[in-house]
Amino acid sequence: MAKNRRRKRQFDIEDYHPTILLVAGASGLLSFFAPVVIIPIAQEMLHFDGGILEILTPTMSYRMMMAALLWIPFVTGLYFFTRKLAEQRRVPYRGGPLMAVLVLLALPLMAFSIQHVVVLEEEGFHYNRWYEWSGTWYDWDDVNAVQPVRESMGGVLHITYRFQMNDGREIVFESDDDFRRVRGYIFETVEAGGGEMLPTVDEDDYEPSNE
Repeated sequence: MAKNRRRKRQFDIEDYHPTILLVAGASGLLSFFAPVVIIPIAQEMLHFDGGILEILTPTMSYRMMMAALLWIPFVTGLYFFTRKLAEQRRVPYRGGPLMAVLVLLALPLMAFSIQHVVVLEEEGFHYNRWYEWSGTWYDWDDVNAVQPVRESMGGVLHITYRFQMNDGREIVFESDDDFRRVRGYIFETVEAGGGEMLPTVDEDDYEPSNE
């Protein structure tokens, strides 16, 4: 008696090429506007607490998320390019696993872009550098001086505030709307704790603290 055997269809990546192209195209389009939506919402969910004054998102955070989203179509283009070369040379294409790993590199970059944040509280602030996961806590009393620096970016003048810490580190606060809402309280608190508010200087004249 003959037995009917079901033949399993082998996995063929070419069946998923339309989906890959769709995801890559969507990722490229999202890179231009999604970071300013995704990052603040994610940071609010992760760090929201009734005791915080404000959550500040550094510009670098948006750039990292944008780079992560653009990385996906870049790797996709690299995949199709190398696959085409293999077909022209009539050799088996074995770069699929490597391309998958390269795409996955976008995930940690996205995660670190969300973690790159400044959380301002009444007693101090929590600062995560772009390469840190847990970050560092500083009391306002740890601020030795605040140096406003006038900078030019694309012909547009703006102010950044260089917080010179007692441990010698310098932390830059960008003067965006979120920071301006609470800077009066912060400056008063820093001065009350013994910190010094320095006069505004141009970027070319600024010398970082050596303390």
